[in-house]
Amino acid sequence: MRVDSPSTSKACTKCSTPLREGADACPTCGLIVAKMATYAAKETEVSEPIKAAWAAVLERWDEVARHETLFRLVAEAGEYTWAAARYREQSRSRPADAIIAKQQEKIKRALEVTLLVSSSRKEKPGVTPYKGTVMLLGLLLVMLLMGAAYMFIKSRSSKTDDRPPPRPSGVVAPQVR
Repeated sequence: MRVDSPSTSKACTKCSTPLREGADACPTCGLIVAKMATYAAKETEVSEPIKAAWAAVLERWDEVARHETLFRLVAEAGEYTWAAARYREQSRSRPADAIIAKQQEKIKRALEVTLLVSSSRKEKPGVTPYKGTVMLLGLLLVMLLMGAAYMFIKSRSSKTDDRPPPRPSGVVAPQVR
């Protein structure tokens, strides 16, 4: 019976977990092995200002303002996963660092808010949810008014029709006894 041991030559590009030989996905983060190269390429595709801000953070790690500047740039660009990966890398060499924990939590909250906002239903411009209902009610109101006008006109014309027809002159009407 052969027991697979983790391969030291290959690790997940997202979380650096050692991968077993022939694994389809990372056992820790779930990133598919076939997509690891694409993920790694995307991780390096951030703007120069963000890369410069990260370099500034690394120069003076304890300076909170540098972390705040980096977070602001990351939030503007929506590069939360890139920043999370950088802080995750630093957590390996700086275990139990309070700054890393704070920034990771901040990134996590910002990402959750972004996901919640983007998942909410966006209305199309000019379309209201009850537009069809309002139009139907308007049509019914117009029809009701037209019916009332018709009934009013009909009732007035029927009052004139209820009178006996005019008698020709010189003819005396028979008297009923």
